[in-house]
Amino acid sequence: MNPKINFDNKWLQWSLFLLAVAVKATLLRTYLTIDGDRGLQFVAAIQMAKNYGYTIPVVELSDINLVLHKVLLEWPPLYSSLIAGLLKLGLGYVAAAAAVDTAGAFLYLLGIWWLARFIGFSAGVRMLIIWFKATEIYEGLYSSPPTDFLSTAGILMAVYFFLKWIDNEKWKYILLTGICFSVAFLLRYVYVTTLFVLPLLLIWNGWKKAKPKYFRAGVLLAVIVGASLVGYLGFNKIQTGHFTYLEEWSKGFFPGKVLNPVPLFWQAITHVTFICMQFSLIFGTHFSLFHNFLKLTSVLILLFMLVNWMKNARPWRLVIPADRYQQLLLSSALLMIPYVGILLYLSVRVEFFHEDAGWSYLVEDRYYLYLLTIILLVICRQLFQVRWKNNSLQGLLKRLLLVALVFQSAHTFYVIARRAPLIVTADPTYPQGAGWPYLDRFTATAKRMGNEVVIFSNNYGFSFYALQNDVQVYRHTRKLRADTKIKLRKPTTVILELNKAGIKEMVPFLDRYQFQPRQVFNNYIFFVAHLKPSAE
Repeated sequence: MNPKINFDNKWLQWSLFLLAVAVKATLLRTYLTIDGDRGLQFVAAIQMAKNYGYTIPVVELSDINLVLHKVLLEWPPLYSSLIAGLLKLGLGYVAAAAAVDTAGAFLYLLGIWWLARFIGFSAGVRMLIIWFKATEIYEGLYSSPPTDFLSTAGILMAVYFFLKWIDNEKWKYILLTGICFSVAFLLRYVYVTTLFVLPLLLIWNGWKKAKPKYFRAGVLLAVIVGASLVGYLGFNKIQTGHFTYLEEWSKGFFPGKVLNPVPLFWQAITHVTFICMQFSLIFGTHFSLFHNFLKLTSVLILLFMLVNWMKNARPWRLVIPADRYQQLLLSSALLMIPYVGILLYLSVRVEFFHEDAGWSYLVEDRYYLYLLTIILLVICRQLFQVRWKNNSLQGLLKRLLLVALVFQSAHTFYVIARRAPLIVTADPTYPQGAGWPYLDRFTATAKRMGNEVVIFSNNYGFSFYALQNDVQVYRHTRKLRADTKIKLRKPTTVILELNKAGIKEMVPFLDRYQFQPRQVFNNYIFFVAHLKPSAE
């Protein structure tokens, strides 16, 4: 770092940190839409604010005119609970979403700052790390997922408090560790994989090192995270008959999905998608050419780093070391093994609707925010805290890392400058490109006829649209078959969204109820049918 800048000055630290938070929050605000994942969670939040509990209003085929309030299974309830609280305080939808996103950006960067400080990075290097993370743009950002940074902040802070407990063994840190892990799980199901890793590590070390306090700490931590797990999943099972939504999905075997992982090493220090796109435009090649090169080199570099660490640290002994940096690596490695394992399993086994596009958990870098942070910390450790024999090479790589930060920051500021006008001109509750204008047209026609309206779609955002426009939703379109029967008591217009790939097998159903194609949108076709009770 520039020796003329005194990064140890606390006023400068706070100024640069808060500026980084502002940049991150502004970037998130420019992408804010209440659609997709966020849309369905907003429906549950609105229901909570109306005292219906953590539910969404839906209809079933047995009576599409009867509105039921069913527990939302796709996500744990914490995000919706936060939004519901802000709605009750009088905030609008956009303000509530932006407030929670800003809190997520602050806590995410704060957790990274705490960890970097705890393992001994200088103030200048800590600021470099913070600005790398403040200006990161991952591929899934455009879809405005609501819980990525909040849930990752929970894991970062949980690990930080865990390391603090090892450092001075104060019980408050075990309590805080358990709370942070529980918060992460109650924001995103996948973090269930992390809940019992560190409790087991403490219990093992308590036995191995003959330290009863470690054993008791592990048991206490297991009780805290176990309470959140049993309490919430037990509630789901009692209310719905399922622990999570994954039990309702078909299973298959799709090994090809493991071939498209994120180039994690490069994503930790640059905007991979942007770089690959520019490469393809400049050289007239396919996007995947350079992307595949980055994937291969990323795997090789990370394997080298992993093997070198295992050779020197021997983590398979599962003994908590005295060195803080090694404590972080051991804890993080143990947390990420089951985490990445479940992403791999779900990608290979669960038959999502995105199957025709090759979608999987492995292709979205937003699922790796914690791992990307650890990779960046390791890179900075090797460049700024370890003395190399080849000082010239080390110095060159330091300068290249600084150039990478300048480039990434410049690109992020460019993106913000281009997208900032959307903050005042775009309506996040009516996102462009979501197919909602077509729904408006169909709904208006139906209401002029005096019909009720039911949207048949698994699109999460359509549930939010329906709530805003006083229409209803049947969500389980994947259960529709050629012989499916619809029962109704009132004149009803059904708007059916079907993937093009599944239309052929649904022709008897479409013909029976005289569905007419009205609009092609992306890979889907909107069908409309005006039904009367006699059509049962």
